[in-house]
Amino acid sequence: LTVGCSLESIDEFIKENSAVIKGSFDKFNEVAKEIYEKQKPGNDRYDLMNRTIRRISDALKNNTYFQNVEFRFKVYGSAANTFWTSKSDIDISLVIEKKMLEAPMKFLEKAEYSIKKANIGSTKLIPAFRIPIIKYTDDLTKIQCDINSNNLLGVANSSLLAAYATIDQRFHILGFLVKEFAKINKIQGGDMSYLTSYAYLNMMIQYLQLVKPPVLPSLQKLFLSSPRDKEVNIKYPVPAKLVGKEEFPEEDAFGGDKRHGIFESMRDIKMDLVPANVYFEQDLLKVRDHMQQTDGINKMTVPELFAGFLRYFLFDFKSREKQISIKEGHPIDKKESDGFLFSMEDPFDTYHNPGKTLKIG
Repeated sequence: LTVGCSLESIDEFIKENSAVIKGSFDKFNEVAKEIYEKQKPGNDRYDLMNRTIRRISDALKNNTYFQNVEFRFKVYGSAANTFWTSKSDIDISLVIEKKMLEAPMKFLEKAEYSIKKANIGSTKLIPAFRIPIIKYTDDLTKIQCDINSNNLLGVANSSLLAAYATIDQRFHILGFLVKEFAKINKIQGGDMSYLTSYAYLNMMIQYLQLVKPPVLPSLQKLFLSSPRDKEVNIKYPVPAKLVGKEEFPEEDAFGGDKRHGIFESMRDIKMDLVPANVYFEQDLLKVRDHMQQTDGINKMTVPELFAGFLRYFLFDFKSREKQISIKEGHPIDKKESDGFLFSMEDPFDTYHNPGKTLKIG
């Protein structure tokens, strides 16, 4: 539709074929709801997830290293942000508060050893200087997991996305839809130089904040509950040499810096604790009432919103000048040092640009 077409010619086509397009939108709405219902996992899938986590936890408890520290597992990613499907893997963070300053590779190696010794599934440790992971497949439940350590901002991000999905079901449907759209068109996956599903969800939230009236607010800019502190501060571990830098350098296959080679062995990395404000308004009933009173009710359908989303990012969004910011509720200026093709401000993590994986224009 867009190749060789101007925005004006597309608008003219829509006007001339409005009746046909309305019928197509009605059919599209049915298909979107069908995709939405099929993608949502059943309760049995959540039961398998919980069983998998218990099996991993039991394996770690048999290791004297983990017997001497308090640890817990926090689910984040799609399994926590409500965009999990029956085919999705599980993102799990192994949280050990007393080991925040220890190189993540150290205790993930111990965790992998514990799982292997318990003989409960297959593992592969993927090294990285900031967030290494264990890729694990459970022999009994067949659930696939990515296990990392102390990823507190990942947990906070998942809670934020879940809140947005609760405010308006249209975002929940559109989130599944844009993920499926990207998958079918083979334009998803950071390892393939495309955007991740998390980045696409941020793009959808941004668009829904911009439509008039807005479908979604910026939850980080609303302070409706009283009494309520405007800050919810946590501290999360970052390699000490990166504290104060604008963003992390690009990693090589072994977690080193491709450009400068500045990092020590991943087992010897010095970590530092960096503060982050993970506040967002959580009284969602008040959020809905506030939006209706101040902005009015948006009555656009899912197909209309999806078409608007595509139009906005194909024609209106100036990716060379702006970056997405769901925290601010609108795009903001790029930094002068930002040389990425597509950028977005992570809601909480100032070191993370979820759009930088896009390298194919």
